[in-house]
Amino acid sequence: ARCAGSTTIWEWLVNLNDQNFAGHNDWRIPTVGRDGDKAELESSVDIPFSASDFYWSATTLAAVPQLAWGVNFLDGNVGYVSKDYDGYVRAVR
Repeated sequence: ARCAGSTTIWEWLVNLNDQNFAGHNDWRIPTVGRDGDKAELESSVDIPFSASDFYWSATTLAAVPQLAWGVNFLDGNVGYVSKDYDGYVRAVR
């Protein structure tokens, strides 16, 4: 999964933790309520105030490992796309 830009979400996360962002180094990528994971990313959607669309989750599509789940923050829909897609990412603790 790629961040909007040229880095993977995992490289971005390592960098975030290495920088001790907001005084913490235990940040992780949230899951979505698909393929048995908890619905973490969906709970952070705020549609009226969202300016960006697809946000990655840490949840790979179980049947197709080249795809991963995410949430469209413009409409709240959960879906999956190729891990080559440039999306956005949020970290949680």
